[in-house]
Amino acid sequence: WRNLNRFGDLARRIVGGDESAEDGAPDDRSGRHASFAARNTVPELAGVAEDFDRLVATLRDSAQSLRRAAEDNAHAFKTPIAVIRQSVEPLRRALPAENARSQRALTMIEKSLDKLDGLVSFARRMDEAAADLLAPNRRRVDLSALVERMAGGYTGLLAERRLHMRSRIDAALVVRASEETLETIVENLVENAVSFSPPDGGVSVRLTRSGPWAELVVEDEGPGVDPANLERIFERYFSHREPGRGMPEDEAAAHQAGAAHFGIGLWIVRRNIEAFGGRVRAENRPTGGFRMTVALPLAG
Repeated sequence: WRNLNRFGDLARRIVGGDESAEDGAPDDRSGRHASFAARNTVPELAGVAEDFDRLVATLRDSAQSLRRAAEDNAHAFKTPIAVIRQSVEPLRRALPAENARSQRALTMIEKSLDKLDGLVSFARRMDEAAADLLAPNRRRVDLSALVERMAGGYTGLLAERRLHMRSRIDAALVVRASEETLETIVENLVENAVSFSPPDGGVSVRLTRSGPWAELVVEDEGPGVDPANLERIFERYFSHREPGRGMPEDEAAAHQAGAAHFGIGLWIVRRNIEAFGGRVRAENRPTGGFRMTVALPLAG
């Protein structure tokens, strides 16, 4: 039983990214990974350790294949979209302005291209999210520095929307995760808050230590969410920007929503946070507005 516990501890350390190059194990940045077989000290479980290594290698290869396919497919679709978009411009200039029917047809083509372009980007994000769940990269990341840097990058957008940001970021909070994935999480949370905030409103970003957790809280002063939908906002394809799911069905709904939203941002947030051993919670603020709270375990 003690040997099984030791093997279980080893598995948790490897999966959690604790087996690093500092103690002789290969480092993710070199493209290699710590091995169950190399680290196992229980002779009776040597065969199991080798099987685990093969399983992990298969998962990592599958994740890499998904990422390559996502990039290749997006490039294959976006190239003809760009060609069609460029071809529409000379047609519009050549057509008489008074030919309303033809001008309207070109406008419909342009809007359809925008929608198709969004669908291609959406499909790529879905594939990349699936790959991240199969084999999430973990290393020590200074979450404090990352959040501070990203919060400072929204100055232009906030000024454009006539919004202000309040931030409180505790220093030196380090987690084990993928830096790129953490950037995506912070980006989704902050841009979500900005998009729902009224003019002259505020967005709050706080990163604090809460026991063994790093806790990131993003708040806005928008309309909040129907309490019946608080859990549904984490569902794939669900969007509360307009009635129903996914993309707006018509031009009026699209105008009301402000943009095409596919309802995957918060789904990606939850799936990635949970993959790193964290948790996420959504709630309406008692004084109005919306609050998203993300907690990640601090690195030892």
